[in-house]
Amino acid sequence: MFRLIAGTSPAWTAAAALLALPTTLLAQKAVPVTSASSFTLTTGGATLQVGAATSSRVASLKYLGTEMLYTVTTGGNTLWGSTLWVSPQTNWTAACKSASTLDCFPPPAALDGNAYTGGIEAADTTLTFTGTADSYTHLRFRKTFSASLKDSSFTNLYHLINTSGGPISWAPWEDTRFPSGGVTFWPSGNIKAFGNDGMLKQTHDTLGATWFTYDSSASLTGRTKIFGDAGVPGWMAHVDKSRNLFIKKFADTPPDKQAPGTESECEIYVTGSLLEMELQGPYGPIPANDSIGWQVQWFVRKLPENIAVGRNKALLDFVNQTVGSAVTGVLPNRNGTEDAVRMRRSGRSIILEVSRPMDLEISLFDLRGKSLAR
Repeated sequence: MFRLIAGTSPAWTAAAALLALPTTLLAQKAVPVTSASSFTLTTGGATLQVGAATSSRVASLKYLGTEMLYTVTTGGNTLWGSTLWVSPQTNWTAACKSASTLDCFPPPAALDGNAYTGGIEAADTTLTFTGTADSYTHLRFRKTFSASLKDSSFTNLYHLINTSGGPISWAPWEDTRFPSGGVTFWPSGNIKAFGNDGMLKQTHDTLGATWFTYDSSASLTGRTKIFGDAGVPGWMAHVDKSRNLFIKKFADTPPDKQAPGTESECEIYVTGSLLEMELQGPYGPIPANDSIGWQVQWFVRKLPENIAVGRNKALLDFVNQTVGSAVTGVLPNRNGTEDAVRMRRSGRSIILEVSRPMDLEISLFDLRGKSLAR
């Protein structure tokens, strides 16, 4: 149901637009569904699949039935889905640390490779998986996944567990793979993007954001990776060729808290067939026989029809509105009215406060980004 209520006051404040939210949004968490050896969580048209195999990486993320992640596993490929690593990469093994190898690979199998144990817990709304201990890093991973029906988001809660008798220092690192192409961007922080020269030619810092538009036909040599720093609010976003928008929301990590060496908060690695959207959390000590937690929230949306894919303010505003108030937002127009309009939620109502007289256009979109009412 869509209703409009308009009114005025001496301060030109209008209460405009009451949106009746679906009753399913009133529940807090989605219930996982078991399918063979894996589990799925569904919210807002998006479905996430995870299981104990291959270190409980996210094996699939679909939006309205369309796969978004890079999921090719043929030929022994391990660069698929979304997984958890730790930083700095040079410290993964004794050999890598001794040689200061930047691209130490593969990661320790106990962390990313071997099967985990776990499944549904926490009143049947949470998926938790725990790996085995790695003897060199002294780490064990615990991964907890849940889905919110209230704001149509997924929450990935990671714990780095220190299995040794002394403190160790690491940073959590979430690596999510997509098919090549699309646009990846984040609010620019204190460090300008650096790394592969060819990739930097496809990178632009404009509108207060860092944008990488991947051209897989471009000739790239050397280490095909770039590094950057996200500002506040903390998010990274990726739009694929089907206009599906994926967002990671997180607590921003300032440069002085990031992992040492050639590491950064936001990283992108590419090959001819895939793009890795990598996010690192704060680097710091983990006390003996203790753990630290790190949370990343995922949002998946279809871009509204009136927002172009590329470097533009409307796309930035849509992302900021999604991570701030996931079901509503004020989109800008050429008259600049967004500066005079504030949106807030009150119970099951959406209130628009207008600071001066103006004509307003109010649109309602479905999960596919299609306009339903205007």
